[in-house]
Amino acid sequence: MTNLETIIILINWKKPVLTRQCLLSLQQSSYGKFEVILVENGSFKWKAFVKKLNFKTHIIISKKNKGVAATRNLAIKKALGKKAEFIWILDNDVLVKPDALKEMIKVLKESSQVGLLGNVITFAGTDKIYFAGGKFKYFLNLFLFFNNLYRKTDKKNLPFKNELKKVDYLIGCSMFIRSKVFRKIGLFDEDYRVYGVEDLDFCFRASKLGIYVYGKNLVEHKKNISGNSRFQDKINSQQAYFLAQNNLKFILKNMVGIKIVLNLLLIYFFKSAWYLFICENCKARLNYLKGLVSINMFKNYKIKNDNYK
Repeated sequence: MTNLETIIILINWKKPVLTRQCLLSLQQSSYGKFEVILVENGSFKWKAFVKKLNFKTHIIISKKNKGVAATRNLAIKKALGKKAEFIWILDNDVLVKPDALKEMIKVLKESSQVGLLGNVITFAGTDKIYFAGGKFKYFLNLFLFFNNLYRKTDKKNLPFKNELKKVDYLIGCSMFIRSKVFRKIGLFDEDYRVYGVEDLDFCFRASKLGIYVYGKNLVEHKKNISGNSRFQDKINSQQAYFLAQNNLKFILKNMVGIKIVLNLLLIYFFKSAWYLFICENCKARLNYLKGLVSINMFKNYKIKNDNYK
């Protein structure tokens, strides 16, 4: 049995400055039993930089950007092959506090009911919460909404400080996962591309394996606090198409019967108005509409798809 407890997964795509800052924050960790797998989705050279770090970093070169889910899966497969007990998925635009790794591992070792663990994430440089767990909310037990709990709440007002709270989903910004979870339910679904909901889909499948948030601020996210949703910037033309596709796929894959019909109607006649509003230009709006009416998606996408295994 290996002594390696944790592998941390990062992806870099055209933002090496943010990735370097994240790696440097990990270098301040008070807990040493970890390695990093960094997937480079472009052509940035990391060899000289990672040599200066005080932890081992494995570089995977993936010159073709296949989307977040597929790229994460490359690293997860390598991590599972190294038999690490825990896998921590991080976005590259976060800063990790020195005791974060020690605290998360302590919680997992003391709480066998926890399969996936998140933590309180704040907007960098503030006490305002970016994410502290989410709930799948059903209106009339039919219409599904994603509820980001405590967003923009001051962390001092969090009702579960230093305690565990059971939630429905975490986000890929910070997901600490027991390796056995991947062996039970498979990896991220690679059908989700740009602006995917692959993290929500993964949690939907892992709902019976124990999804919790630890009520302590251990990660900061470099997002603009002025944003009103998970979309901090205007949606460009490429993102718009995949956003429409991904929302439809989530419904077709994870719902049954009348819920499929009603939630498709919700997207077409209500949610789309908001998404069209935050598209950056007419081309993006047109691509969003193309994504909504793609016949091939309905024809080829298998309900209850299991191609992530």
